[in-house]
Amino acid sequence: MKNLSKEEFFNASLKDKDFKELNDFLAYTKKVVYPKIKVLLNRNIDKKLKDCIEYQIAKPGKMLRPALMLLFYKAYGGKSIDKVSYLAAAVEIMHNSLLITDDIIDDTKIRRGRLSTWQKFSSSIAQCIPFIYTASVYEAVLNVDKIFYSDIINYFSNALKEVTIGEMYDIFCSLNKKDGRYLEKNKIKNITIKDYYKIAKLKTGSLFALPCGIGTLLAKASKKEVNNAFKWGYNFGVLFQITDDILDMQPNKKGELEDVKDGKLNNFLIINCLQYYDNNIKNKIITTLSGRNINKNDFNFVRKLIQDDKVKRLVVNYLSKVVNNISSLSSLSNKHKKYILILDSFPAYILSRVF
Repeated sequence: MKNLSKEEFFNASLKDKDFKELNDFLAYTKKVVYPKIKVLLNRNIDKKLKDCIEYQIAKPGKMLRPALMLLFYKAYGGKSIDKVSYLAAAVEIMHNSLLITDDIIDDTKIRRGRLSTWQKFSSSIAQCIPFIYTASVYEAVLNVDKIFYSDIINYFSNALKEVTIGEMYDIFCSLNKKDGRYLEKNKIKNITIKDYYKIAKLKTGSLFALPCGIGTLLAKASKKEVNNAFKWGYNFGVLFQITDDILDMQPNKKGELEDVKDGKLNNFLIINCLQYYDNNIKNKIITTLSGRNINKNDFNFVRKLIQDDKVKRLVVNYLSKVVNNISSLSSLSNKHKKYILILDSFPAYILSRVF
């Protein structure tokens, strides 16, 4: 992927892409993986609990993570999709497990256009469900060849630890969250772009790196190639988090900016404002995010800051660097060109969410 200048970034050929092959592969992934998810989640479960356990996955997302596992597996010469489908399902189960917990932490009432799991079944029940999801993840590992068993257990364990650590740091950056003295004492009120990248790689990058690395491992690629796949996934995860942050700073029907409402200092646009503006404005941003009753004037204040042309250029500059960190896979064998081209279209696909 060529380097993008600030001027070229918004003019990258996003408008010319329809992402048909990528969307077709996502549909194929859902067809292959979704039945495996249901099998894993329903194993040794009382019928009475089926509704609450399946609710989170009953309206599935795009399944980007399992698709990445299948694509890396095929791009590196993997043959049988059956060998990776259960692990692809496991990654999606782990992702949804974390979404259930995340929704409780963030007081998110709507997920995928309907009530979030904790709103539907109560916070107490929702807090139990991730344990079942996590058990299902490790049951999925039993379906792999023994030669990969140790590595895959380590990869899943490390990913779960990393995403949890990232979530904890994200909570420390939620300035208006009141949840006891420990949180108040450890809130982070000074954050840099470097800190943001670290947290984004943990919180979001780890669950994109996991399927990329496992797919490559199961294709029996070299250790260097597996490491490169992990690196690709971490960098892609940072890009995904940035686009999520941009979406969370777009006004909802009430004119509210979601991450401002939640007091989140660890938002990519807010951090760029902290980089650009003087100390008076920085202090006002922190005071605003720390408030319990954020109002229309507060939203307008932050919206005006992020709409400044110089802040936008700063955002584009950082974004272009992130995109350029996601290496093209075009050097791989032409025999697997179809899958490589789909993988190379992923960054533009994610950017098309916001540009």
